[in-house]
Amino acid sequence: MSIRIFTFTALVLLGLAVASPAFSATGPLKLDAIRSQQSEIRAGVATRTGIYKQMSDRDRDLLLREQVGVLSIIGDKQTVDDLNAQQRIALFNGLEKIEAFINSTEDERMICEYRATIGSNRRTRVCITAGEQRKQRENTRNQI
Repeated sequence: MSIRIFTFTALVLLGLAVASPAFSATGPLKLDAIRSQQSEIRAGVATRTGIYKQMSDRDRDLLLREQVGVLSIIGDKQTVDDLNAQQRIALFNGLEKIEAFINSTEDERMICEYRATIGSNRRTRVCITAGEQRKQRENTRNQI
């Protein structure tokens, strides 16, 4: 299975797990799949072969740093159900960053965060692309 398809599948399953704590139709996503995928990516980056051949040294370093973050979130846990909501969001964001480095699609990377709802104590999960987030920041700066 290609890394792009595997990453997409893992992200979809992780997204479902984040969106629905009761996600159990196919069972929780096993974190061993993410660990093995990250090992394959690390090996490709180290040998500078395939899609990693043209990757800049800066992007390689950032990708490897992001992998360290993802693997530290996972730790010795076995499934996504073992992670709390914030860890799931951080894992999702980390995997999105890694995929953006691999596919050179930084602006299309999804970023999720919890935001307070005005007039309520509830926090809602909001996901936007990195490009949209950058445009929102620029618009805010321009308005100021």
